[in-house]
Formats: sequence, C-alpha cells, structure tokens
Amino acid sequence: MKNNSMLSTGAIMIGLLIVSAIIGTKFVSDGEINRISTILDDQSSISISEMWILFIAGTTDFMLLILAITGVRFLLAVPLGFYASEKKGLPFLLVTSLHKFTKSVPIILIALLVLSLPVLVFTENRYMWSIIFLALIGIGNVSYAMQEKGNELIHRKAAAKARSEGVVWGLLYMMRFVYPFSFFPIIINFFIDLGRVTVLLLQVGVLTYFIHLVYSPLKFGFGELLISKYDWVVLIGQTKTLVGVHPFLPLIPLIGFLLLYLTFIITAEGLSRLYEHRQNFQISEEVK
Repeated sequence: MKNNSMLSTGAIMIGLLIVSAIIGTKFVSDGEINRISTILDDQSSISISEMWILFIAGTTDFMLLILAITGVRFLLAVPLGFYASEKKGLPFLLVTSLHKFTKSVPIILIALLVLSLPVLVFTENRYMWSIIFLALIGIGNVSYAMQEKGNELIHRKAAAKARSEGVVWGLLYMMRFVYPFSFFPIIINFFIDLGRVTVLLLQVGVLTYFIHLVYSPLKFGFGELLISKYDWVVLIGQTKTLVGVHPFLPLIPLIGFLLLYLTFIITAEGLSRLYEHRQNFQISEEVK
C-alpha cells in the first residue's frame, strides 16, 4: 500500500521519540537531573528550559515502563486468548469473565487500589510488582481481542478441514493454523494497548500514585517514600501543584502524553490499513 500516510506519520513520530530518548540518556548528566529535580521537589522557581531537560531525561524510563507493562500483558493474554478461540471450556470462561470485569469496573480504580497496597508500597521491588499488577488488570481486553481473532482463524477452510479430519485442538494446532496468521493483529493490538497504558499512567500520575518510589526507613520505626526516577508519571504529578506559580509548566508533560498517545494510535491505524489491504489482495487473488 503506497499511500499509507498514517503508517508513515506513525513511523516518523516513533523515530522522533527514539531520538528524544537517546538525547535524554546520552546528553543529560545525572548531576543536572539531580539539580533540577531538587528544585522541583522543593517547589522552588523552576524555568521552562529546566523542565524540558527533566522531561527529555525521563523519556527513556517512561518508555521502558510502558513497554514492560504492555509486554507482560501480551505474553499472558495472547496465549490465553488463542486457547479460548473455540469459545468453550475453562479458557473461554476465564477470558469472558475478565473481559466483563474490565468493562464494568474502571481500570484506574483497580490500578489505584493495587498501587496503594501496603505490600506494594513498602517492598523493595515496587517497580517490578507494579508492572506485573498493572499488566494483569488489563489482560481482559487483550485476551478477548485475541480470542475473537483466533475464532475467526480456526473457521478458515484449511483449519476447519484439519479439525474435520481429526486434528486435535491444542498447541500444535494453533502453531499451524493460528499463530502464523496472527502477526499483524497482535502488533496492531499491541500499539493500541500501548495507547491504553499511556492514558492509564497519565491518570495515575495526575493522582500522584508514583511507581518509581523507594521506601527509606527513618528512626523509631518510621519511614518515607522517595522518588527514585523522574519519569513522565512523576513530572505530571509534581507539576500540577505548581499551576498557581507556573501555569504553563504542567503543559510540558501533558503535551508529551498527548503526542505519545497519538503516536501509538496513528501507528496502529496505519498498520490496520496495511493489514486490511493485504487481506483484500489475498482474497482477490483467491477469486482469480
């Protein structure tokens, strides 16, 4: 498909995102980050340029967080969804229940509940466990999408014929008739889910439920939570308290969240158009 402007735009935006992450990693020193973050923590006067430096420096950590949550979610949801493609048995019941639960309860409420659990607040591995739990609470949408795609694939002529000849439903069957034809649907849904996770983390940040936190014990059994890394989630939570002094400061992370969300959605739409074009081409060839 030559004139896929959505895919071209998405590719350019992803390229700019990677460049921004490289700049933040290679050209912004730890000392500069510590200096600016101290100013932000003390609610002191911070300039727009300093905020931009902190924002760019946090791009890599934020992208790794999004990719980790979405990656863990897909590692679990894709096999589960495909196993439920027959729409019967325990996998189907599990996928249906998870999907209904996800539709009926706002994800942000579950995320806030999970991030507030004492076992997650005071553990040394808060970052890792936060990724796992945030991945799990969105597994219903992904597994349901994979289930529907898998059900479509197993009703194709070759797959249906194999079942009629006695081929048993299982991993080998899916490796032959489902997985080879599901690359594009998986990638498309992956980018869509990256957008969902971006919005979820924006909401978490606005409500100041940070993931990059470490528990530091003090005297007499007390302790405090310290920010370990200044990613976009932290920045959106920290800057909202400065609206009265610096009304334009929160716009920097907000614009970043918006552009990132659009990057994922535009790329997903571009890939969807490419996939649809290939499907139509294959159908036309079969007709000939």
